[in-house]
Amino acid sequence: MTTILSHPDVLELVVLQHTATEIVAVVRPRATSSQCPMCGMPSSHIHSRYTRTVLDLPWHGVPMRLRLHVRRFFCDMPTCPRTIFAERLPDVVAPYARRTTRLDTWSTIVGFALGGEAGARLLREFGATSSPATLLRQIQRVPIVGPSPGEAIGVDEFAFRRGQHFGTILVDLTTHRVLDLLPNVEEDTVVTWLRQFPHIKVVSRDRGRNFGGAIQRGAPQAYQVADRWHLLHNLGERVEAIMRDYKVALKTPRSTLLEQHAATLGRTKTQDNKGRAEHERQLHLYAQVQEAKARGLSGHAIAKLLGIHPVTACKYATMATPPDRLLLPSGTFRRLAAYVPYIYQCWNDGCRNGAQIHEELCSQGITVSVRTVSRYMTILRAECGESRKRATVSSPVAYIPHAPPPPSLTPRQGAILFSKPPDRLTSRQKMQLEQVCARDPALVPLHDVVQSFGQMVRTLGGSHLDAWFLRVEASGNAHLQAFAKSLKKDEA
Repeated sequence: MTTILSHPDVLELVVLQHTATEIVAVVRPRATSSQCPMCGMPSSHIHSRYTRTVLDLPWHGVPMRLRLHVRRFFCDMPTCPRTIFAERLPDVVAPYARRTTRLDTWSTIVGFALGGEAGARLLREFGATSSPATLLRQIQRVPIVGPSPGEAIGVDEFAFRRGQHFGTILVDLTTHRVLDLLPNVEEDTVVTWLRQFPHIKVVSRDRGRNFGGAIQRGAPQAYQVADRWHLLHNLGERVEAIMRDYKVALKTPRSTLLEQHAATLGRTKTQDNKGRAEHERQLHLYAQVQEAKARGLSGHAIAKLLGIHPVTACKYATMATPPDRLLLPSGTFRRLAAYVPYIYQCWNDGCRNGAQIHEELCSQGITVSVRTVSRYMTILRAECGESRKRATVSSPVAYIPHAPPPPSLTPRQGAILFSKPPDRLTSRQKMQLEQVCARDPALVPLHDVVQSFGQMVRTLGGSHLDAWFLRVEASGNAHLQAFAKSLKKDEA
């Protein structure tokens, strides 16, 4: 019968009682003495006895309890602050616990596997009662032992809540596993963590100043490396600034007729006047920002002076030319944008009937109402000074399908074309890159400089960095020179 006990060498079974609902095992310790938990002095001088009732593992689905006859001892050490102590049974039950150690271990495993609610239901089926909250508390009490870092780690910041609360993430670069998440990005926090692992030899980080100082203090023996993603990301930001200076080369030429009516495609006179007023405001703001920049003010100082956002101030300060007016068709007529050349062709051939043009457009697969086409024809009549009474109906005009003019590229899209490896460009992107370089040949050497840096980073060709610095100086581009200057500062 002693086999039902978890530690028969520690406990002695006195009597086994059972009912229809539970089994009760009355047990007592076999040892004749016990150690004081304060001083560790063994004692056999019994003070008194008391009974502890703890829940044990169920037996064939029947709940089981242990009724422990535990003793209290006098501590014979005169200098010990504790005079009386209760004997401990660490292998059987923890101090003050109401469940045996093996039942706690068993329920913790079930909690990890199933969670609170499902785990509690399974334990009830086995005969061990436990609430979902108890299982979750047992899971939370299990200490989390993080993996030990190797010789190379990576450190970067991440957002607990975007734009508000940031923390620090540390990753093992060998196993690609997260080592730890620090609650903030403070330098002292990172230093404290790094000092626990003096064997770290390489730390990869972004190009910010916070982590550089923390690594220098916490792991002075480690070699600091700027990671590839941040290098290429910073280069992409500089290339995007270059594209803003060459935005004329990003624009796709359109026909004269399309340019003439692009601004009024579905826009009323009031909307057009508002657009002109907004463009004038942008030009005035651009002049103010450039004037403040000429006085030597920084982006944040300009923003504070003019009462604008710092991002807006920096954007206008880095623009080499005044902003162009953004001409977009109204939302109702945007579906017609790709078919405007065909509508103009019908108009020039003498067709003024919106219903007839609508039928021909529907045969080409466009899904637009006849009312939309008729409204657009009304706009064309007003711009050309024609009266509706002069509208004539001609025979259907044969339409030869042709590709609509491609949209202009944004500076961000241009930066992607310049930064992306040539073998990863699609056929359309290659064509766009050739067109941009053909519109402004000055971009060709800049493209070569950007591609050479990307190739150097991807192939770990750091020995060519000095030669790349010379190419940047020879290019004369201020944005690339600023990027090279920051790299030299990191290298120092």
